[in-house]
Amino acid sequence: MSNSLKSVLAGGLAALVLSAAGAAANAQSEPLYPGGSPQSAGIAIHSSGSGVITADTAHVYAGGGSLKLVTHGLYQGGTISLNTPYNVGPLLSNKNAYLQFAFQPPVAAGAGGAAGKFGNMGGPGGMKGMGGPPGMNTGGTGASSAGNPFGGKGGKEGGSSSSTHFNAAEELKNLRIVFVTSGGATIEKRFPVSYAREDAGWKVLSVPVSALGFSDSDSKIKEVRVFGDTTGTMYIGKISPLVDSTHIMIDPIEEKIVTANTKYRYTASARAGVSPLVYSWDWDDRDGIQNDAEGRTAAHLYRRSGDYKVTVTVSDPFGVKSTVSTKFNIHIP
Repeated sequence: MSNSLKSVLAGGLAALVLSAAGAAANAQSEPLYPGGSPQSAGIAIHSSGSGVITADTAHVYAGGGSLKLVTHGLYQGGTISLNTPYNVGPLLSNKNAYLQFAFQPPVAAGAGGAAGKFGNMGGPGGMKGMGGPPGMNTGGTGASSAGNPFGGKGGKEGGSSSSTHFNAAEELKNLRIVFVTSGGATIEKRFPVSYAREDAGWKVLSVPVSALGFSDSDSKIKEVRVFGDTTGTMYIGKISPLVDSTHIMIDPIEEKIVTANTKYRYTASARAGVSPLVYSWDWDDRDGIQNDAEGRTAAHLYRRSGDYKVTVTVSDPFGVKSTVSTKFNIHIP
């Protein structure tokens, strides 16, 4: 065989290998659950414990539908079984690879429309009103407003009777997500809902794949089980991977002149692509940088006049992206 022919064959084989590798990489960019019906998404859904999971078309993030999940706590939820196990192995070595969960949390108690003057219990009406017909849906326009089937329209002084959820949900604070691999391993993680960002009425939680605990030898996901730490109805709109290498960037804060013995609120602004962020405040760097307060907005009171240097530190709770900080001066006459 001539050298030129060998060269051509070798080049063709190399191109074939690269093409196959590219196809494999592209396959991992497809969502685990793209939204839509279970049939179109290539999944099956099953209840877990006393939880209930069903298809839904009224709440859409992507794909024309979502999964309606009634959870009763951290061990009562729903299971998403993948018809074809999803291999996250190619993503494990990429620290910028994330798995995203788009969801709507349960509506917490008190999140609906405003109550009438005397109508909190949705009873037969106000002080002067007669009992009205059932459920006039007068509780405002909040997400949890619905006509009370037991109460009528409020009277003149009573105001409109408020919508009342008799099994109102507490605020969802944590998601419990369990991955089951093809090899039979069970990987359990809990994530604060505060890590999720807002996106058109949905919350989107982005978790580094490297932080999930998969091994190279057992990296194919066959089931995803989802639970919440409250009782209520939530919706799962999409589960998909993505790559984001955006660094943490924090805006500078101008010098402030404040009054002693008066509490002021300060706000910092930072961004890092899809990553959740944690803010830490140190009110005086003369005693070293400490974690005196947390949150994007924090309040503080200085008791003595003078000049102080405040340090705001912004970090990635998963430790993937480098921490950044900014300083600004406080002057108290």
